[in-house]
Amino acid sequence: MYLTADLCPSSKYGYEKEFINALISKHKKAVPITFFISGLWIEKHKNEFLELISYQKENKLDITWANHTFTHYYNPKEPLERNFLLSKNKDITNEILELEKLLLTYNITPSILFRFPGLVSNKQTALIVNSFGLIPVGSDTWLAKDEKINKGSIILVHANKNEPKGIEIAKKSLLENNNFSLHNILDNLK
Repeated sequence: MYLTADLCPSSKYGYEKEFINALISKHKKAVPITFFISGLWIEKHKNEFLELISYQKENKLDITWANHTFTHYYNPKEPLERNFLLSKNKDITNEILELEKLLLTYNITPSILFRFPGLVSNKQTALIVNSFGLIPVGSDTWLAKDEKINKGSIILVHANKNEPKGIEIAKKSLLENNNFSLHNILDNLK
């Protein structure tokens, strides 16, 4: 299984530190996790971001840093077909490159992975993302939506405190159950 955690803008303070620390405590090796991160989350949660980086440096987490756009635009009043990156006002190129530039200022090399905000895309946005050499990654197990974990699942939780239900399910599934093993999502690309 592959654990992915979105860190998109949130009005809530912090991140799911208790869950992350419990994962670290349970595993003897660095825990593989992919953070799909947005630039605005980094800017508003700098100390938390630096803490995650320190976990990586301390070999507690095996982090793959992945692009989740700079702003992660969302308007609750707009339908999906005109929302997120499908909004006519969104410059996808800028959304991708501004996040990557920000990660580089922290000496983090962004991975080749990309997650569409809201998991919403169309053919045109996918082609633009691919033109940067990025690989879009969805999820077959968004825990807050009660999707079940299976062997090989790409698990999605929000580590920005926006989906406590998904974190509670992840705690029960990943911390209390020893039938699952986590792997680095990039391993299958080799």
